[in-house]
Amino acid sequence: MYNENTNVNNVNIDIDNDATAMAAASAPQMGGAGMGTGMGCPVVEPPMERVVHRCMMHEVPHVCPINTRIVNHHIFRHTYQPRYSCCEENITQNIQCGSCCNFM
Repeated sequence: MYNENTNVNNVNIDIDNDATAMAAASAPQMGGAGMGTGMGCPVVEPPMERVVHRCMMHEVPHVCPINTRIVNHHIFRHTYQPRYSCCEENITQNIQCGSCCNFM
């Protein structure tokens, strides 16, 4: 969890042994070798680097559009109701019981 009061420190030390040896050899000695009677020049140590990691919190608002689509379903239920009607048809039929020729 992020805490804005948290400090994160990382210290990385990279020592170059060759540079340290060269600096010590090039430093002049006072008062003769090995006598320790005088003070010499200060030995320059290789530089150290401190790395500090800082966390910056940035709030980035995003707009997320949400559309609501309403679909109306119109359902037509077809019903059928009979409507009765009536019609009349007249058929005529002739019955011939004979003819005038049959009465002789």
